[in-house]
Amino acid sequence: MAKTYSWNEVKRRIQGSGAEQLLAVIGDLYQLNSDNRRFLEARFLTSEANLERYCLLVSEAIFPDPFGRHKTSIAEAKRLIREYEKATGDAAGVTELKLTFVERGTIQAVEFGCDDEHYFGAMASMISSAIASLRELPDDIRRRHIPRLETLRDRGSKLGWGYGDFLYDALEEFILAERPD
Repeated sequence: MAKTYSWNEVKRRIQGSGAEQLLAVIGDLYQLNSDNRRFLEARFLTSEANLERYCLLVSEAIFPDPFGRHKTSIAEAKRLIREYEKATGDAAGVTELKLTFVERGTIQAVEFGCDDEHYFGAMASMISSAIASLRELPDDIRRRHIPRLETLRDRGSKLGWGYGDFLYDALEEFILAERPD
């Protein structure tokens, strides 16, 4: 059986490397695959375009072209959100990705129907996470999302498996709390 190494062992070796060696390794990782390229670009070349790219990828993972070869991949959509968060630390961007996940998943369920308890469980979990993330953002950003949340609430409120009711209640509670008195 081949020996596996821990991050600490690799880290010790890296710490002894010079800047040129590290740049060469990072360059090799960048060239290795599109996931690495996307991560490094998001980390070091922060721009609105990176968030747009991740939004598109999350959208395609959760609501792929119904006539295409790809299937819905909740796991891939979640992985992309975690990747973006780790690459950027952009809380507003991560919230945007979570809301994109829920919006696209809800639209798919409304347009094509869905009777998958796991799917709706993932949607409910992500809306809870998105609301928690929204609560951590500044007031102006939270309030800017209210019309979007109202549309989502109204669009998905009639879906089954308890998701429609959960979505309506969770969003309505958040929206009411955000409205100025």
